[in-house]
Amino acid sequence: MPLTLRRLRTLSVPLLAGLLLLPGCRSQQAPSGPAPSATREALKTREGYLPGADGMRLYYQLEGTGPEVLVFVQGGPGGDLREEAPDFGVLAKDRTVIYYDHRGGGRSTLPEDASLLTIDALVEDLEAVRRHFGLERMDVAAFSFGPIVAGRYSARYPDRVGRLLLVGAVGPRRVPYSEQYGQALFSLASEAQRRRMMELFQTWGTAEDPIALCREYWSITGPMLMSAEGRARKRSEHCVGTAESVRYGLTKTSPRVIASLGDWDLRQELGAVRATTLVIHGEADLFSVEGAREWAAAIPGARLLEVPGAGHAPHLERPEVFNPAVETFLSGRWPEGARVP
Repeated sequence: MPLTLRRLRTLSVPLLAGLLLLPGCRSQQAPSGPAPSATREALKTREGYLPGADGMRLYYQLEGTGPEVLVFVQGGPGGDLREEAPDFGVLAKDRTVIYYDHRGGGRSTLPEDASLLTIDALVEDLEAVRRHFGLERMDVAAFSFGPIVAGRYSARYPDRVGRLLLVGAVGPRRVPYSEQYGQALFSLASEAQRRRMMELFQTWGTAEDPIALCREYWSITGPMLMSAEGRARKRSEHCVGTAESVRYGLTKTSPRVIASLGDWDLRQELGAVRATTLVIHGEADLFSVEGAREWAAAIPGARLLEVPGAGHAPHLERPEVFNPAVETFLSGRWPEGARVP
């Protein structure tokens, strides 16, 4: 979902052969293994609803049929899984991927009580996904804002995550990355584009067609975030859903969840993460690569793969780098070029 200027200042928003281990680095964990029988039974239902925390109904959808299971944590917050899932097909090549909508977005519950829209609630919803499918341990992939949820979850439930893949992550701390992102985005916009963006921020909450305004926003910012080649490969659409869900995500979920983070700095708590972690980040991403380096430095044993010529969507902009790297990592080896920061 798009970011308002105010949120740009409060959020650092809006995956080759293995290398020899460097000194002091632990080896990759073995793949989690085939799903147990209870999980296989739950996975027979390819889409539906599961009970989240606080009684929320979370919509989920499965892709792939492989024996290993991976849970994907989308960006946003407040978007629809259909805005990202079609572009991450490599994840489902040899495994089953569970996509789900965060509370307050897509086809999940849009709570009347907006106080239920917090980062901790999103973390507990991820735990509810794990429990519903009977996963003793799961691999997790997350994109954009998703690493905030996945990182905090992996620190809170360190024994539940085997491998953690963070793609195009927003900064692990608010300062200085929020301001840097906002400045970078607006420096690339013309004066007319800046004025129009502010008009969109002020009107999509009451507009009859918030989807149209949301997509207009992305028509302005998309070229700043992603190369023309990446945009041409994109299979998903922006701002998917009903007028109600898109408006709710823009005006309630996104600002409320981000506000609940406060002046965040996850670096210390990320020291509790035990998952084997790979951070993949485009060198030209407006979400600074310095933030990606901090993610990898904060998580014990993590490695970073910086992708030249890619912005916020390395999976679309450089699939010839991204796809082999992800397949190698999820098979239990470090991809070529992944390094300790």
